[in-house]
Amino acid sequence: MPDRARLFPSRPVPPAPHLPARVRRRLAVVRGGRLLQGGTPIEVYERPADLYVEAFIGKANFVQGNLQKIDDFCAVVRAGNQVVQGKAVAPISLGASVRLMLRPE
Repeated sequence: MPDRARLFPSRPVPPAPHLPARVRRRLAVVRGGRLLQGGTPIEVYERPADLYVEAFIGKANFVQGNLQKIDDFCAVVRAGNQVVQGKAVAPISLGASVRLMLRPE
């Protein structure tokens, strides 16, 4: 069997008052029997754990750059002769090499 990942969204379940609602609205990305990432659909989409999950979840383009400025989680990145502003998803140091993930939406 080729190396593949499968996305198993949680299906509607009968009422289970003993389980919090957040537990019933989670998904997992599994590859080769190994859990790569679990979380809500938004968490997995916005903060993929690695390049494989990024490519599996949706279309995206990647650009290398250097972090020029950061305020809270608003980052300014220089990529070549372009300056891009966006959301940083993890703490990072000024001047660090970063990978920008650009999605069509």
